[in-house]
Amino acid sequence: MSQFKEFLSQYPLETFDKGQVILLAGDTPRGVYIVESGLVKTYTISLNGNECLMSIDGRETQFPLGFASGVIDKSNFYYEAYNRCRIRIVPKDDYSEHLRSDVDSLYARHLRMTIQLMSMFERIRALEQPRASGKVARTLLYMASRVGSVFGAQSNSTNLKITQQEIANLLGLSRETASAELKNLELKKLIRYSRKNYTIYTQKIEEYVEDQE
Repeated sequence: MSQFKEFLSQYPLETFDKGQVILLAGDTPRGVYIVESGLVKTYTISLNGNECLMSIDGRETQFPLGFASGVIDKSNFYYEAYNRCRIRIVPKDDYSEHLRSDVDSLYARHLRMTIQLMSMFERIRALEQPRASGKVARTLLYMASRVGSVFGAQSNSTNLKITQQEIANLLGLSRETASAELKNLELKKLIRYSRKNYTIYTQKIEEYVEDQE
């Protein structure tokens, strides 16, 4: 067991069922939330009441970003269990003190945050695509990198469980537009859909989006 995991094991492990709100926008967090298993989605709510999905994150993600370092003192976003998940809640002062005293844990968190930042750059890249086809294709790559399940160490296929509405929410598109673009990708044999699961042929999609840009 790593020192960081040993440190986390001292604190409560809470279970949240799918759809359960973990943290509301404007709330003062009880501590630093560390995802131990499952997925958590981050979103805002627009003035007309629509959900604007920001991201879906998995194991070892910490939230809310900026709270542990004192940049914010209240949550900027809504956090909800995307599926059944388990989360450690660590008092902010304990968390900060541990990272200051343990360089290995600090470096591990630095790497994790770097990966998360690079992933968000890919999300921005998807949003900046001029056509809906490029937006959807790059968003699938982004989601596959964040929460997909790879088939085998050398596989170019990733399994992704996500709905068309969630893809539309990630991009600010209508569900109909997202559905049409997903169908187009399926016809091109870049993805395969079955029972709310998408198989993403990552190498093929990467080549496709590069040709589109």
